[in-house]
Amino acid sequence: MAYYITKPFSLNPSKTLYYVGEDNARIARFSDNPEGKVTFSTEEDANAKIANPDGTNGAFTSAVVVSE
Repeated sequence: MAYYITKPFSLNPSKTLYYVGEDNARIARFSDNPEGKVTFSTEEDANAKIANPDGTNGAFTSAVVVSE
């Protein structure tokens, strides 16, 4: 089973955004197109990506892990 990360679009909460990776500056990128979403082999790996123990991972605010 694969897992991926989604979050609501802050400007239009009826839209879902999908985590599609990071840019060259290691800034998380999200898209409303699910075709490019990053998948994780375990739920633990996906949860580790959205973890924010020190408050520096704000791009993943409101993000949840979903299974396919």
